[in-house]
Amino acid sequence: MSSTTLITFLGTGNYDETCYTLQGSEHKSKFTGVALAHFLQPARILLCVTNDARNRHEKAFREGLGADMENRTEPVLLPDGKVETEMWQLFSQMEDSLHENEQAVFDITHGFRTIPMMAILAASYLRLVKQVEFTNLYYGAFEAEVEDKTPFWDLSPFLTLLDFTTDVHSFLETSSSLALASRLRLVQGKAHKSNTPQPPTKIQPYADMLKKLSENYLLAQPREVMKAASELKQKEEEAFAATAAWSQPLFAVLGRVSSEYEPFAHSEPDVLSKANLQAQLNLIKNYLDHGHYIHAADLMREWLVSWVVLHQGLQDAWLDREIRTEIENSLNEKDSIPAALKQAAEAFKSIAQHRNTLSHCGMGNTDLPKDIGRFFNEQLPVLKKLLASID
Repeated sequence: MSSTTLITFLGTGNYDETCYTLQGSEHKSKFTGVALAHFLQPARILLCVTNDARNRHEKAFREGLGADMENRTEPVLLPDGKVETEMWQLFSQMEDSLHENEQAVFDITHGFRTIPMMAILAASYLRLVKQVEFTNLYYGAFEAEVEDKTPFWDLSPFLTLLDFTTDVHSFLETSSSLALASRLRLVQGKAHKSNTPQPPTKIQPYADMLKKLSENYLLAQPREVMKAASELKQKEEEAFAATAAWSQPLFAVLGRVSSEYEPFAHSEPDVLSKANLQAQLNLIKNYLDHGHYIHAADLMREWLVSWVVLHQGLQDAWLDREIRTEIENSLNEKDSIPAALKQAAEAFKSIAQHRNTLSHCGMGNTDLPKDIGRFFNEQLPVLKKLLASID
């Protein structure tokens, strides 16, 4: 007996006996839940039924299980789902019936009306609120019967697709792909453990680089971001080929991620150049677009210092702390600022003031503008103009 809970549904239709097959095993029954129970030997069986379905089929269902598994069967009475409020009851009843961190299998074959669709959504919901692990989502494909044998189809990749939808939404909102990278690693690992034909092998290196890039993005480490974005681009071809052959929706997801990060890619992040500053400027704009104003402010300030370093031909020592401090002090001078640096100095002072307020969590007498995002976005044309002045 396994530790898995089998969740199965019964409707009010007429069910014909067939020989169900799963991974080389066979069992004859009218009910997919009975066949799966014999295949999986679950610790519990949750039989989800409406009153009409229960009256019509429960007795025959229990007889098909046999005495031992019948004792492990618990009915979960469902409303007919004729109105919206009854549909929502499915979520609460499933939540009450399952334990924290439980491992479960869904059988949606005989679900009544919209219940199979609601079950898929409930599975996604329960994985979040109760950390229930749904290992499989089975459908007995009676219409695919061949020589009186009916296969079970595992539809769990559709649950994975829902997860990816959530992760992509998070990515689009924040530009961080940490959740997506973690999901990609799990998907490749699961594909190999489940003996999937020709499982992908090149997704994990891509996922590892996504993780590295996102961590440095959230830590506002532009040189590491540029490096990781460049290395990510090098891993794209193999990762894309693997996902295109294995999962078309996942292929589309990775394409969207790569297009977001491509503007940061720079193969020589430790060498100060106009191209380096352009990649940093692209990163600043991304921070602003996603509301990461502290990161944007910090990088804007450092960007202006780097621009002066390059303008003065000191790029070989651009990471020297003493040189950068000297330039910061010169940009803060009220008088004797060279004309060529005047615009950079004005931007530096303006940005630094609000950057300090943000970085010190408002612990001071300086207030932020009402629309801090608009303020920093208005500085971008200044930085672009300064960059254009570099030969």
